[in-house]
Amino acid sequence: MVKKATPYCMPLLHSVNKFWQGFDGKTKINPVNVVAQRFLQVFHDHGVQAAQIPRLLPQIKLDDFKSEDALLTALTTEVLYQTAHLFGIRSKWLEGVDDKIYEYLSCYKQPEFFFELLATLQSCANYDFSLSPFRILSSTKNLDCNDGREQLLVPVLVEKIAEFGDELIYRYYIFNDEFDWGYAPTRIQLKGDSSDDL
Repeated sequence: MVKKATPYCMPLLHSVNKFWQGFDGKTKINPVNVVAQRFLQVFHDHGVQAAQIPRLLPQIKLDDFKSEDALLTALTTEVLYQTAHLFGIRSKWLEGVDDKIYEYLSCYKQPEFFFELLATLQSCANYDFSLSPFRILSSTKNLDCNDGREQLLVPVLVEKIAEFGDELIYRYYIFNDEFDWGYAPTRIQLKGDSSDDL
């Protein structure tokens, strides 16, 4: 089955179509191509268009997007490291070595770590005090501490790293502690971490 090109794969449709035509089941996939795909994907997923990438990584030029080979040539170890650091993702994911995007953090029974990180983010020069830096991802639509079902929550700290007009670009710090709203100790900690926003 031929895979369809997605918008983030290559900015020039001709290059994308030529690249994807190789996936007919007879051609071996070059594992290095995943690096270019993931590089573009991480910018796309954070709301950055390909033409805006040089604003964040000046060593990348628009000319580097004319073909996949040109992009791969531009993706030096330093560029990949800077990209991983910029978005707080794992270099190994960006390099196509594994599928774990984030290095998850933990703050269960150690809320001081959460508050230290929050204080560090708030002390940055570009910190936006109008932004609510604490978010919660939930596995359920309505939280009910009396519901016996598992209601997993993922705390996330958000940091603004760039602004393109009205578009804000963020870095995310994800805590993977398996907080469950139905379990009182984790619920109490989350309420404390959120300053009673929940």
